[in-house]
Amino acid sequence: MDQLFSMIRNGVWKVGDQLPSEKDLAEQMGVGRSTIREALQNLAAINVIESSAGHRTIIKSPSPGEIFRTDLVAFLLADVTATELLEARMMIEPDCARLATSRGSDADFAAIERILDDHQRMFEAGEPVHEMGAAFHVAIARAAHNRVATMFMTSILDLLTERGRMADLIDGIRERELADHRRLFGIIRSGDPDAAYRAMYEHIFDWSDTYDGITLHGHARAGTMQG
Repeated sequence: MDQLFSMIRNGVWKVGDQLPSEKDLAEQMGVGRSTIREALQNLAAINVIESSAGHRTIIKSPSPGEIFRTDLVAFLLADVTATELLEARMMIEPDCARLATSRGSDADFAAIERILDDHQRMFEAGEPVHEMGAAFHVAIARAAHNRVATMFMTSILDLLTERGRMADLIDGIRERELADHRRLFGIIRSGDPDAAYRAMYEHIFDWSDTYDGITLHGHARAGTMQG
């Protein structure tokens, strides 16, 4: 199952593609057909694949209700859903940053500062920091004091954390993330809502090419120019 899942993630098969037959998969992977059958059943159970008439097995696109399931995180980040996640963040998070400049309390800002300090400490100790990066963005939403936006950001926490885990593999990315977050927080604390909006939008856009090779570059910038 892990091997098949990895092949889907890496684009060997894409959403809508038909998988080879059990016989062909068994020969290709050097295992028995019963092993392939069990792996396919497990993939079907988490809605990564589905069987249609004539026993065709195709790669399935997750439904909106499945987007935030943790067992689909890796699959989603290799699918077009990653682009949709970026678009949704660019719709919501810049306004969260804007609202945080006027609604954020001393307690909110102290919580964000603690996250950044923990991020710094863990980075200097050589520890994984992807959870801190994700927590920063959720904390900004909390500082905006909009419950719906906070619920959205909390619901995608696992996706943000997994994205950060992937990004951690890029040379120099952990240091860059911490510096970017400190700069962004400084702009939010300055009390300039328009500057905070622009800074958050550009931050998300500039990091879009860390989503497992999926990027919004080329059309998101056009959206910025249009308004």
